[in-house]
Amino acid sequence: MMKNLKLKVVLLVLASLILTGCGGTKTEDLPKDASIGQEGARVIQVKINNYKFEPDKLEVQAGEQVTFHVVNQSSIGHTFTLLPSKEERDKELVNLLLNPNQDARVSVKMPEEPGELYFYCKPHEGNPFSMIGSIIIGEGG
Repeated sequence: MMKNLKLKVVLLVLASLILTGCGGTKTEDLPKDASIGQEGARVIQVKINNYKFEPDKLEVQAGEQVTFHVVNQSSIGHTFTLLPSKEERDKELVNLLLNPNQDARVSVKMPEEPGELYFYCKPHEGNPFSMIGSIIIGEGG
C-alpha cells in the first residue's frame, strides 16, 4: 500500500517536471517590434480538435497586443508553435505543449508592419494531418 503511494508521488513529480520543461515561450529572435507580453487587449481562442486548428486563419492589426487562448480538446498532445515565416523554423516565437484537454494562454504583441505569421503543431504538421494555420497582420488602426 505504501509502496503504491510512493510510486504515485514519484510519477506525479516526474510528470510535473516533464510538463514544466516542455512548454513555454521563447522571446529570442522575435521579429522587429514583436514581443511576448503579460496581458493582451484582445483574446483569440484557438481550439485543437481532430488534428485541426479552429480557426486556422486569423486576422489581427499591426502592433496589436493579442492573447491566444489555446484549448486542446483532443485525446492526444499537440503544440501551438508560432513562427515569423514558414521558412524560419529555428525562430519560434511561441511554443506551447498542450496535453489532452489542457489549455494555455500566451500574449504576443504583433509586429508593427503588416505581414503574416504562421502556427503549426510540430508532430502533426505534415500529411496526412496538415496542422498549420496563418495570422494575417493588417494595417494598424
